[in-house]
Amino acid sequence: MMLEVNTFLFYTVLSSYISWFEHKETKYIGYVNSTINATLIVLLEQYSLTLVGKLYMGYLIYDLASILNNLSEYKNGTGKQFIFHHVLCIYFIYNGYELVYPEYTSKLAKMERTLPIMNITWFCYYHKIENIGVNFLKLLTIILYTYYRIYMCGMLNYENYMNGISYKIQFMTWCIYMMNIKWYIGILKTVRKIIK
Repeated sequence: MMLEVNTFLFYTVLSSYISWFEHKETKYIGYVNSTINATLIVLLEQYSLTLVGKLYMGYLIYDLASILNNLSEYKNGTGKQFIFHHVLCIYFIYNGYELVYPEYTSKLAKMERTLPIMNITWFCYYHKIENIGVNFLKLLTIILYTYYRIYMCGMLNYENYMNGISYKIQFMTWCIYMMNIKWYIGILKTVRKIIK
């Protein structure tokens, strides 16, 4: 539990620094913390799922508190979707499912590979950086999201069903998959606006 608390405190202190000294809004801080968290997961998921689970738990608790404190900043029900996503993940980790289903957990962790690049694209948008490199990042985001969050998560649902994995786990995976599809449609709509 100590690592989870320290992770929570790390994100809290970092957020305070960014808001007080850099004068950035909550959304910006959320992207910074999300990028750090996703990068840690990507780098560590092949070594220790227990460590990843503890680090992720601390981040989820921090981010959930941040979202609840700033719910009005989220549009189109996105805040509620994030809350639901975070509660599902906290439930999964709290119950030790990453130890019971390590292969399944590893596949879920691989989906986080999309976040650092997606967030870098958002930072470019925020800072009004537009060049061929940014366009490449946008294309890469769509490719990675399609593979990891649509194809791989869909296959994970199928494997869970075929292998008779716990209905709780199947329900959680389907919920995450449906959120991924909703967010994917939003990404495609944004890309469509850019192309026009």
